[in-house]
Amino acid sequence: MSAPLHVVVVSGGAYRPSRTLVLAEAIVAELARQLPINAHVIELADIARPLGGALSRQELPASVEAELLQARIRLAAERAAPVLGRAGASLRQSA
Repeated sequence: MSAPLHVVVVSGGAYRPSRTLVLAEAIVAELARQLPINAHVIELADIARPLGGALSRQELPASVEAELLQARIRLAAERAAPVLGRAGASLRQSA
């Protein structure tokens, strides 16, 4: 079994309910059916106000910093792995 593909999804909808979020979740669900993934969803609606009010990264609230840190960790982990090799092997196994 190969390591999961790390996926970070940013939903840009500023309101709830969000069609963008529903679409993003559907895409993640379909990906999960096809490949082993580890997904993290960032909802702009949750962080827009504190993010927009900060003039520098140091002014971000801890909750926003935590969201960004999680996304960064997942993306860094993915860059460290041979993405195409794993994805291609997973697709061949499911075919």
